[in-house]
Amino acid sequence: VGLAQSAREANIKNAFRISKCCSSELSRFQTVCLVDDIVTSGATLKEAAKILKKAGVKNVWGITLAHGV
Repeated sequence: VGLAQSAREANIKNAFRISKCCSSELSRFQTVCLVDDIVTSGATLKEAAKILKKAGVKNVWGITLAHGV
């Protein structure tokens, strides 16, 4: 809370990784849905989606329960 857009993106950059045991399995999924409790800048969902797509997931959808300002 209270971070600017650029600070949020820098804060979450490289925060996610896919373990080796799961990376080969992910490519068989066409679509993955991410669920987040709140979205403010979207940086968390964007970073997680980027990692999943690198692993071979075709489509990544995001669902949030609340929108923060």
